[in-house]
Amino acid sequence: MKIRFCENNEGSRGTFKRLLVECPELDIKRKKCVKNCGACNSSLFVVVDGMVLRGRNPDELYLKVQELLKAG
Repeated sequence: MKIRFCENNEGSRGTFKRLLVECPELDIKRKKCVKNCGACNSSLFVVVDGMVLRGRNPDELYLKVQELLKAG
């Protein structure tokens, strides 16, 4: 499972760091741009295997990633 964070999406840093610590086996990277400017400008987000997940805060975003990991 590929998990990609955008460097320009400042609020998602907490989620990125938490996933790195708690799930080191995952393919998690922070990219200069993930080419999803609409999501980047309007909310916290992460791209998981091409699917955009959004959250109101880092904790909500983390929980959405965890739910997807459990489902798949």
